[in-house]
Amino acid sequence: QTWKHTGTKYHHRHWLHKNPCGLFCAGTTQFFICGAGYIVNALIVYPWLGFGWQGIFILLSYNFTLVMASLSHYRAMTTNPGAVPQNAEPSEELVSRLKKDGKPVPKCRRTGIFKPPRAHYDSQLQRNVVRMDHHCPWVNNCIGIGNQKLFLLFLFYISLSCW
Repeated sequence: QTWKHTGTKYHHRHWLHKNPCGLFCAGTTQFFICGAGYIVNALIVYPWLGFGWQGIFILLSYNFTLVMASLSHYRAMTTNPGAVPQNAEPSEELVSRLKKDGKPVPKCRRTGIFKPPRAHYDSQLQRNVVRMDHHCPWVNNCIGIGNQKLFLLFLFYISLSCW
């Protein structure tokens, strides 16, 4: 029931890009996170340090970083990246500045709706995204103003787990 209310179009309630290749890449990312947890816990730390205070500290801190990486990845994947709504209108300040400079209100060439400053069209989502950075196949989402913090947290926790 929830699956039909999920997507990236204007009328969807829950954000998720339902691209099969992207979902495979995102699932692969979660699989690698779980696999790293198994390898480090069962094959490296426990045989090496056991359940002494050092082993428990390393296991807890490492698993915490993996859980946080996994949650950050999931949230970056299911958070609206800052897609421009269909009924978006420019602010009065922007309109007056554009009139003063003799420029028209910017519209997207592909969708025909208002295109805010620093917004770019993402061909995967087929939407304009404010402060779009890139479309990440491993997150299966565009990285924009709405999920950039979550994406950076994901990268931080993955980098921290590599130490």
